[in-house]
Amino acid sequence: MKKASIIIAFYNDLPLLQKVLDALQKQYTGQFEVLIADDGSKTAITAKLKFILTQYTFSSQHLWHPDNGFRKPVIMNRAVLAAQYDYLIFMDADCVPQQHFVNDHLRNIEPGLCQAGRRVDAFHEGLALLDDTPPCLLFRKHWARFLIWAAQGKARNVEKGIRLPYTIAKMLPRGRPWSLVGCNFSVCKQDLLAINGFDERADVQWGAEDSDIDRRLRKAGVGIVNLRYQASMIHFDSSYFKREKMKTSNSNGLGIFQHAQAENRTWTRHGIIKEDRPDPVLYHQA
Repeated sequence: MKKASIIIAFYNDLPLLQKVLDALQKQYTGQFEVLIADDGSKTAITAKLKFILTQYTFSSQHLWHPDNGFRKPVIMNRAVLAAQYDYLIFMDADCVPQQHFVNDHLRNIEPGLCQAGRRVDAFHEGLALLDDTPPCLLFRKHWARFLIWAAQGKARNVEKGIRLPYTIAKMLPRGRPWSLVGCNFSVCKQDLLAINGFDERADVQWGAEDSDIDRRLRKAGVGIVNLRYQASMIHFDSSYFKREKMKTSNSNGLGIFQHAQAENRTWTRHGIIKEDRPDPVLYHQA
């Protein structure tokens, strides 16, 4: 059986994280562990979280560092090193995975491939208006409500919630290649370590760390594969918490990412290992 370490980026929104964990519990058959990569949540929140994690049957770890602005890449690298399995699935704590999410990622994951998924976007308060028992069936039970919200401007990308059986999904054209988004992708641990993980330079613009990982994985010869009509999730946007983060961040994040692009390196010396090394051999390419 393939097994994965699921790394969930988290900051303060504990009620929504519980929905994510409940949805994962419904899919658990011994095939994953969960690591919470906590970018500085409040002490009262972390105390509750430690108790909550004991209620689930899957193995879990809570990794935390003090809140000092947007330092998600730093805590993500800690989680990568702490992960015990060869396959890594990355999520955000405001994205509720739907039925079969984990196994959709595990089915085809292999060295040299990164699987990129997508999400339905909905307003944060919408979750409280839905029957979420169990949360992994939210879209299946309430797809009509999401369509109405889309017409009202309260939801987007509703088509991303459609999940088709694998035998059907694999026959459909992949369409335009997707870029990687941090809330829904999977990659082999060895491929991520080969590029030295996430670039930890401080105050990177929100989301730029995902674009940087995408760029460097491709440069290392790792193929990005669309998970179209598979591995669906619903994003209940925790933009309030993101705004709080960015208040303490500098405005040079985009400049750092553009600088990284200009460097055109596969290996970052600002990652897990704090030293410069030659770019890895493109061992996945003929």
